Amino acid sequence: MILKLGLLLALIPNSGEASVIKYNYKPGEITAICDVEVKRCNEALSKLLSIPLSEKDFSNTIEAFEFATSEMRTKTSPADFMKYVSTDKDIRKEADACEEMLSQYAVDLYTRRDIYDALVLAEKKSAKKKLNPIQKRLAEQTIKSFKRNGLFLP
Repeated sequence: MILKLGLLLALIPNSGEASVIKYNYKPGEITAICDVEVKRCNEALSKLLSIPLSEKDFSNTIEAFEFATSEMRTKTSPADFMKYVSTDKDIRKEADACEEMLSQYAVDLYTRRDIYDALVLAEKKSAKKKLNPIQKRLAEQTIKSFKRNGLFLP
């Protein structure tokens, strides 16, 4: 039963067909995936920050931040997972470097005052509107992640 469940969890729908998680990365491919996704996330964050203060709101700031960061995690997770499961020592080493780079990126990201300020402003402006409970929780938890890094301090 556990084996069947494990196999079902490993199968990902793909155009009506099931496929297993990719495991046959070529040298340099994991590094390229991580680099591309960090670049995409940075571009999305730059776009988010370029929105004038008067126009920032839940959708174009808080939700956009969540989408950018979760998209990066979704696209890089299978590659950095290879650190734990690949039979190729070089691929494990490359995946480990990717995971370390992504961890440092997350630390740097959640200590950025400009992003924190944009999120707080968007939350304040959105408080006037009726956000559903899920949206409220997303805003609270996102900002809490920054506060845990001391960004609420003057």
